[in-house]
Amino acid sequence: MEDDPEPIPDEALDTVRRFTRLVWGEKNLRGAWPLVDGTFRQCWAQQWLYPIRDEVRAEGFDPDEVVAAFCSSRPDHPVWTPFEQGQLRILASMGDLDKWPIPLHRQRITDDVDLVFLVPTVAPGGGIPPGGFMEGQSVLVRQTADGWRILSLWSDHVIPEPGWPPRLA
Repeated sequence: MEDDPEPIPDEALDTVRRFTRLVWGEKNLRGAWPLVDGTFRQCWAQQWLYPIRDEVRAEGFDPDEVVAAFCSSRPDHPVWTPFEQGQLRILASMGDLDKWPIPLHRQRITDDVDLVFLVPTVAPGGGIPPGGFMEGQSVLVRQTADGWRILSLWSDHVIPEPGWPPRLA
């Protein structure tokens, strides 16, 4: 008899569900930002700023200072609003993720990083069969001293790396 698959930790599921509710349900990225891992905050800001660095500089802002402001769990910077509005449009194009079920079988990437997969429909038994494939949205979560945090929305295995440009996928 095979061992039952390990379930995703409840705290990790709670973080993903709160994040998806705030972002896709309430359209409130600022409210969800404290649930985002610090590395992902930095990379997300760099990814957004990278193609518009010259325009941001022309407006009198240093891109590195903008990123530093966005690394806060409560960012307070004049360019936050355009960032949030643009990102919410992009995220909305992924679907209504706040309504998508989450297969409950744990998929560890590293000792402190798990893959949580949101799917439009869930397979019988609540999991993805071994070797099976389902369309959906990958979310990496990392266990930190402050609890589980969203580490990536753009890869099922790549740990984000800050830089100009950052590595997200």
